[in-house]
Amino acid sequence: MIGEDIVGLVVRGCAIFGIMLLVSGCASTKLLEVDKMSNFMALSGEQLEVVQPKIETIKGIVDNYNAEKESLETEINQLRKSRMGEGGYGGSGGSGGGQRGSREEIRQRIQGLREEESKSQHEVDVLVADIKALLSEEQLQKFEKIELPKLEMPEYSLEKQGGSGRRGGGGHSGGRGLSF
Repeated sequence: MIGEDIVGLVVRGCAIFGIMLLVSGCASTKLLEVDKMSNFMALSGEQLEVVQPKIETIKGIVDNYNAEKESLETEINQLRKSRMGEGGYGGSGGSGGGQRGSREEIRQRIQGLREEESKSQHEVDVLVADIKALLSEEQLQKFEKIELPKLEMPEYSLEKQGGSGRRGGGGHSGGRGLSF
C-alpha cells in the first residue's frame, strides 16, 4: 500500500518535472526573435536602435550559411541516389570513374562549407560581443538565458549504411564523418 503511494508520488513528480522542462524549453527566447528578445531584455529605445541592425546582420549570416548547407546536402543526396542506381558504389562492373569528379567537387564544397562555418561563426560571435557591450549588468544576466545562433557542420557520409555491397574493399574517411 505505502509502496504504491510512493511510486505514484514519484511518477507524478516526474511528470510535473517533465512538463516544466517542456514549457521552459518552448518559452526560451532566441536572439534572432528581436521583439521577444528586446522585451525580455527590457532594451531601451536607444539600445534597440543599435542592437536591431546587429541582429539582422546575424540573421543574414545564419540564413546564408544554412542555405549553403542545405544546397550541399541536396547535392550529396543526389550523388547517393545516382550511385545506388548504378549497381552500387562504383557502378556495375566498372570503377565508377564517372562519379570521381562529383565526389571530388563535393569534397571541395564540404571543405569550403567548413571554412564558411568557422568564418561565419566568428562574425556572429563578434556581433554578439558588440551587443553584450551595450547591456547593463542586469541585462547581461538575462542575456545569458537567450538562445544564441550556433552554426553547425553536419556529419557527411556518402557510404551506404552498413557498408555492404561496396566494391573495392575498405572505405576512406576524411574526418568529421565524411566518407565516400
